[in-house]
Amino acid sequence: MPFMKFRFPIWSIPLLIFFVCVMAFGLLIPGLGFYWDDWTVIYLTKVKGLWGMKELLAYDRPFSIWMYVIANMIGGTNPTSRQILALLVRCFSVIALWWAFKEIWLGHIREITWIVLLYAIYPAFIQQSIAVTYTQGFLLYSIYFLSIGFMVKAFRSDRFFWLFSFIAVGLSVLHIVTVEYFVGLEMFRPIVLWFILEDRFNKKNERLINVARYWLPYALVLFVLAVWRLFFVSLPDDTNAPKLLKLLMSQPANAMVDLIQYMVRDFIYIVIPSWYKSLQPEIVNIQDRFILFTWGIATLTGLLVAFFMSKMNSSSEMEKNDTQKRWLKQIFFSGIYCIVVGLIPIWIAGRDIGNGYYADRFSLPALMGGSMFIVSLIGLLIQNPKHQLIIFSVLVGLAVGLHLRIANDYRQDWTNQKRFYWQLYWRAPSILPQTAIISSDSIFTYTNGYALSSAISTLYPPVLNDGKISYWFVDAYDTAVTRGGNLREFLNGTNIEFTRRSFKFSGSSLNTLMIDYKAQDHCLWVLNPNDVYNSELPSIMKDILPVANLNRIVPEASKPGYPLKDIYGEEPYHDWCYYYQKADLARQQKDWLKVLQYWEEADKLGYQPTNAFEFIPFIEAYGTLGEWTKAGELSREASKWQLNSQAMLCATWKRFRTEPLNDRSSRDQIYSKINERLKCP
Repeated sequence: MPFMKFRFPIWSIPLLIFFVCVMAFGLLIPGLGFYWDDWTVIYLTKVKGLWGMKELLAYDRPFSIWMYVIANMIGGTNPTSRQILALLVRCFSVIALWWAFKEIWLGHIREITWIVLLYAIYPAFIQQSIAVTYTQGFLLYSIYFLSIGFMVKAFRSDRFFWLFSFIAVGLSVLHIVTVEYFVGLEMFRPIVLWFILEDRFNKKNERLINVARYWLPYALVLFVLAVWRLFFVSLPDDTNAPKLLKLLMSQPANAMVDLIQYMVRDFIYIVIPSWYKSLQPEIVNIQDRFILFTWGIATLTGLLVAFFMSKMNSSSEMEKNDTQKRWLKQIFFSGIYCIVVGLIPIWIAGRDIGNGYYADRFSLPALMGGSMFIVSLIGLLIQNPKHQLIIFSVLVGLAVGLHLRIANDYRQDWTNQKRFYWQLYWRAPSILPQTAIISSDSIFTYTNGYALSSAISTLYPPVLNDGKISYWFVDAYDTAVTRGGNLREFLNGTNIEFTRRSFKFSGSSLNTLMIDYKAQDHCLWVLNPNDVYNSELPSIMKDILPVANLNRIVPEASKPGYPLKDIYGEEPYHDWCYYYQKADLARQQKDWLKVLQYWEEADKLGYQPTNAFEFIPFIEAYGTLGEWTKAGELSREASKWQLNSQAMLCATWKRFRTEPLNDRSSRDQIYSKINERLKCP
């Protein structure tokens, strides 16, 4: 039958690679945004233009600016555009690896394809959604793979040997001087030379000499960079300083113990736990529609990959058992070697993959080696090609499912971020510069600290004060008070200063906004000193709340066109939180009629508070305007919502009772009724 004889041509393999990348990383792109270090790039680009990253990178990676400029020119500051660019760059790196390996091992297309497919979706690294940041990582990977490919191509083409060699050396210089992430993989280059020179030099001694000769220009580049980075670069608070080398000079025994621990732990992480993440018990949940969706995509991807690979036209040497086994052993040991040399720069800096929230980024240099190790190990242990096909297809499907679930976490985080930014803008159309925004906790999973500071500073028109960033987000547990500082000094007024690379912030504890935001539970709360009676606030917030300064908020926007739609999207529909924020802003201005106007509009639309605390502006408005019956009704309603709302409701009525009024009897009558429920002291 014609169908049975059909074979996919080799040139169609990049299409398979693209399909797998889209299944793993592309389906949720419309719902993804900016996270972590992405925000520093976006902020600087908006404030200082395409070259805005220059000052930030001058700190330790001055030659990497070209990547950011190109990425900014192509992707701009739209989150969807940057996500698409990140996907395309990652996909290109996979194709570049496939081309390079195809040039090295001409007769093993099938096995090479499995290696690059696993590299494409290797689950050790799960931060693809942080698109702006990791576009650079996979761009560097692409440059490295192209350098390897052109080096091999030079030996396959005598006519263009010098041209291809020049390109290969140039690309090697480019990726080495840009960022040191993949510099360890340069040690794989002499191994590649050893493989490709085998046909020319049968004698090992002769081959070794020629490997050294051809590797010399690449080795010189590597040597110069190592000397420059280790001995001529001295940075304050350098997180990537060669800590292990310094320890090796002072305490060699301890340094070797640390190195061995790093090697064993990270190697195990790359080959075992990273795959375990793709098949955990909680993903067996038929009641979760998204989980079912990921299973469907994973199954579809695995089946289509299996079909493609079973119909692929290749000149694989599977039938030649001795040759195949020898090649698989080469790949097996090369994979182990690449994992080790790839991670050496990470270990020298005293880092390891499992230590830190974003630490899996350190696994990037090991993805190629890990893929080589897995494919060769399965090939050596399982001889039946059909069984190999099943195992590899299952691995691809499981990894695709994992990346989809991780991307969904990022999607939800972006949804929560956008809600926060718009609610903050509704509540505070403008904020005076040099304002610290203190929260009771870190409010997002993937964006906090300096990154959230950049996001908030991008939300408003830029106001540069001696190069300092306008706003800084502070976790209350990271204030001076909780780090051994003096609470009295904080309440009386003390400097709040933060520095992150070229980012500098200088403010005062008396010029702070204090917030609480739990996206799944309630709207954004911009707090005032009276909110100390809110039982849901932690004690650290209540301690510092007396200096919350709502006067930092300017009720009118300082410039039209903000928030920027290309970043934050169109203004969302006006739900309860919109009416709450606008009413709270009106309360700050003591425009009580407008407060009630927002309440009535929300009530007509069927919106209700999400928390008893959100009744307070409206209770205050009704009470201030003497509508005690309505104030009492809302107080009773709030107390029904949450039993722990007694303290803040009692405090609100206490303020009413201390104010001089002509109609005290009506107020006291309503108060006595609601106090039967509140039991205020």
